[in-house]
Amino acid sequence: MSGQIRKKLALMLIVILVLTTTGPAFSQENIEEPRWTVSEALTEVLILRPLGLVGTIVGTAVFIGISPLTALASIADREAFKVTGQTLVVAPAEFTFKRPLGHYEKDYYAPPKQ
Repeated sequence: MSGQIRKKLALMLIVILVLTTTGPAFSQENIEEPRWTVSEALTEVLILRPLGLVGTIVGTAVFIGISPLTALASIADREAFKVTGQTLVVAPAEFTFKRPLGHYEKDYYAPPKQ
């Protein structure tokens, strides 16, 4: 690796560490200790969130691709577009962007109950 790539990689890791370790310090309502460690937060930021982003993009592409079939299905069931969109687009997006670090409960990204 060249020196410039190493410097950029080191700077990126420092920024990620600072952002993940100082997040709860800025929160006024969350005074208690976080339920996750720095390594868990890094795993989530470096692996789970990017996978969630990929899932959101793929789900959106699949939703667009099957929208003609969903339109046919919505003749019998009026909620077909809503349920399909919630499952393929909204749920992965909420898992990626809305859910706080360390929370894996389905309340944040589960499709609505029918």
